[in-house]
Amino acid sequence: MIGTGVGSALYAAIEAAAKSAGMTILFVEASEGARRLFERRGFSIDARNDFTINGVAIHNYRRSKLIA
Repeated sequence: MIGTGVGSALYAAIEAAAKSAGMTILFVEASEGARRLFERRGFSIDARNDFTINGVAIHNYRRSKLIA
């Protein structure tokens, strides 16, 4: 189900825990499907990762966000 708010709720809990632990930056390797979620939360694209799994070319994005 897309658009149910589950991803947003999970992300909010992760960011809160990271801040509580004194972290100042978050990193993620996110699929194309998760792109909008991380863009809306202020993540920048650091790199595109291209690779092949079982003969199928796929990609994801390494992203980061300052949370200080």
